[in-house]
Amino acid sequence: NVPARNSRGVFLATQFESAGGGAAKFALAGEAAELWVNGKKLHPAADFSAELKAGLNTLVLRVDEARFPESVRLASRDVNFALGDLK
Repeated sequence: NVPARNSRGVFLATQFESAGGGAAKFALAGEAAELWVNGKKLHPAADFSAELKAGLNTLVLRVDEARFPESVRLASRDVNFALGDLK
């Protein structure tokens, strides 16, 4: 359980590489209230697409504290997820 500390929720972020940029498809397991890719707001859904730039991209999710999911999983065959610290 996540203690209620603010009204904005919890933010989760990941980075990934796109070889050539363009459209990429993603699968999201877990409930997100908001989603941004490279600062552009998108509608969070189980399956969504995003326009990417070539190179490093950043995805941020906002999760409601009151409905914090047991897990969140993001997958895509179109990108390579970065391991380690965010840059």
